[in-house]
Amino acid sequence: MKKILPLLVFAIPFSLYSQQWQGKWNGVVSIGEQNFRLSYLLNQEGDHWVADMMSPDQSDNQFRCDRVHLSSDSVVFEASQMGIAFRGKFNDSHTEISGLVEQGDSKYPLILSKKEIRKSIKPRSQNPIEPFPYKVEEVKFSNTKAGIELSGTLTYPEGKGPFAAVILVSGSGPQDRDETILDHRPFWVIADYLSRQGYVVLRYDDRGVFQSGGNFLTATSLDFADDALAAIEFLESKNFVDKTKTGIIGHSEGGLV
Repeated sequence: MKKILPLLVFAIPFSLYSQQWQGKWNGVVSIGEQNFRLSYLLNQEGDHWVADMMSPDQSDNQFRCDRVHLSSDSVVFEASQMGIAFRGKFNDSHTEISGLVEQGDSKYPLILSKKEIRKSIKPRSQNPIEPFPYKVEEVKFSNTKAGIELSGTLTYPEGKGPFAAVILVSGSGPQDRDETILDHRPFWVIADYLSRQGYVVLRYDDRGVFQSGGNFLTATSLDFADDALAAIEFLESKNFVDKTKTGIIGHSEGGLV
């Protein structure tokens, strides 16, 4: 009787790729006319992988990804704290990852590799410069309904007032009080302009972002509306604010709020 040899199927263990995967992956994202570098530092800790996201043209901070998925042909990095995810595919030699960076409803192409990318173009900075012809005060106020404390910056004219006042409410995604992106601080620019024109302006960190308490990831637009209401109540508690001339400027989702 003829002997039948068993059929052997070999699976490629992911450990074979470990050396190639380990290390810093760099790329450049284009948003409008601006380009900025984005990097992921990938390391193996025990039997799982961890990744830290960096945007060196924006800040020196590192953000730990709360989800890292690697397979022989694909990769997923998710940093929920920043509302950013990257999903890509390895090339055949595992020297490049081509995919998309996702933030909210926006998607941007990104190719990552181990090549170091030097800073080529300095992003145009929008930072109002002292001295300011108005007062600047770091403040905290409470959303008693949610049981959280929010942090922000209040700018207001010299004098007794009362002055017309506005609150700046940010758009979708976790935002600090200035809506900082690529060294642009649009809310700071708006606050600076309005306070120079005689307005009181309150801008604040989203709940769970920077110095504000709470959890951004579990919040809805209705929750953000409660935060904005708390901001109104705080603003109207100031004796230099004209309660009959208090309003809101909302950007993107902030308009819905």
